[in-house]
Amino acid sequence: MKIKRLDEIEKKLLAMVQYLPAERDEFLEEQAEFLIKTVKPETPTDTGTLKNKWERTEPKNGQIIVTAHVDYLNHVEYGFRQKRRWVPGAWKGKRFIYDPKAKTGIMLKPKRIKGKKMLRRAVRIVKRSYPKAVREMLNRLLKEGKLK
Repeated sequence: MKIKRLDEIEKKLLAMVQYLPAERDEFLEEQAEFLIKTVKPETPTDTGTLKNKWERTEPKNGQIIVTAHVDYLNHVEYGFRQKRRWVPGAWKGKRFIYDPKAKTGIMLKPKRIKGKKMLRRAVRIVKRSYPKAVREMLNRLLKEGKLK
């Protein structure tokens, strides 16, 4: 039994192998940028520092990392337990301004502060669009003639 066009398919697959690492890295960069674009609007803003710190690494061995280099990222994402403690400062309008030298302040009550889960939600959105993005990448490679 002979399967028609099997040799042709094999040649296309072998050709694909030589282009895949570069295409994979480009694809990872695109997906990481999409994740950053998706997570930024979900990121709560106080000073805007966290929102502006989202970045990605360069692809390496088929992996890319998206993070925000601030030490409180995990607290915002996952939440934390607030202990009863005195915080010096003063109210200015509807906002409390921390001032370590102030004689006034507020006493925080012990409670659980919920996380915002902004990265988790953004990852879900990217995961839903991922299969379509992979198909589009492979179709593009076929149309560009890289997989002849």
